[in-house]
Amino acid sequence: MAHILTEEDKWFIDLNRKDPITHEEFHPGDEVVVCRACRCVQLNDVWEMGPAGCKYCGGTEASGDFDRDFIEHKVSGSTINTAGPIRITRKKKKKLWPYLAAGAAALVLIVLLMLYLF
Repeated sequence: MAHILTEEDKWFIDLNRKDPITHEEFHPGDEVVVCRACRCVQLNDVWEMGPAGCKYCGGTEASGDFDRDFIEHKVSGSTINTAGPIRITRKKKKKLWPYLAAGAAALVLIVLLMLYLF
């Protein structure tokens, strides 16, 4: 079920996507496979390595053809990045230690001041 990239697949090649495992860019002539589960495009050599299947999500079924609509749904989606591993971005937590250190320093100064005055 592998597909050989041709000039007709320029729309995909122009996306500058890379194999998620080897991080190699795709070029015309590359033999690729699209995972049916995660829609990840991988080099066929990677797919066939070890137990055949998606090395990205563990899927075992490949899409029957190199369908632009199927792939673009994945590529343009905001939840999964085909260039690499899935990354979940979270808001950075504010670090509390600077505030705690400032509060502790102020408390020490107040105690010292109280001891000095009384």
